[in-house]
Amino acid sequence: MNFLKELEKLGLKENEAQVYLAGLELGPTKISEISLKTGLGRTNVYALINNLMEMGLFKLKETGFKKYYSAESPENLKNLVEQQTNQVINTLKSKVEKCQNIGTNEIFHFKGINGMRSAFLSMLENLKSGDFYYIVSDGNLWYNTDPIFFEKFMRKRAKMNLDLKLMLVDNEFGRNSLKHQKNYNEQVKLLPKGTQIHANLVFTPQKILSHQLSGPRITTIMESPESSFAQKQIFDIAWNNLK
Repeated sequence: MNFLKELEKLGLKENEAQVYLAGLELGPTKISEISLKTGLGRTNVYALINNLMEMGLFKLKETGFKKYYSAESPENLKNLVEQQTNQVINTLKSKVEKCQNIGTNEIFHFKGINGMRSAFLSMLENLKSGDFYYIVSDGNLWYNTDPIFFEKFMRKRAKMNLDLKLMLVDNEFGRNSLKHQKNYNEQVKLLPKGTQIHANLVFTPQKILSHQLSGPRITTIMESPESSFAQKQIFDIAWNNLK
């Protein structure tokens, strides 16, 4: 199978497909390595990766002062088309190499609407019944970013029997969430009137997510149990002091 041609059928340009395939084969790597594998100039590769990040097909991981780029799962190709692409996706999966863990605290950056969706779905991975899932947010801004996706996401999350707590800005979404909290298997408290939140924050036992609610659509995930636990302690103090 000619993977470049198949990816082009799904909407990728030839050079974007080359970079995406290189990312799948290399795992977390540097711009220079992708440039070497594809034969494309570094400046061109950097621009192509930015395009792929907007599509939810690439991500940036920071470990210390080093930056590593890697391709997202081929499952994310489903977001680009409405038709069934399972054959191509499953074949591409076989090209993904297992990547060695680089450090214990890792930061992943996601761009665009598809990147945001991928980030939020990844926050539910590996969670067990009873695990904490804490949120600080302006619900109006968060939900209206992608209402259809987030409604489905909330219903999926509600079925996981998590320790789900939300501290929300006192607005229409916040008050509705407080009123209907049992419908989504969550506990809700409202922040003091006048509180402004510019980023949606989520804490789980393994990860911290930050999602910008204005400006460029950038979502960041830090994988750090120690940092997450510290944020949980701060959240618990604030929660206990709200009515």
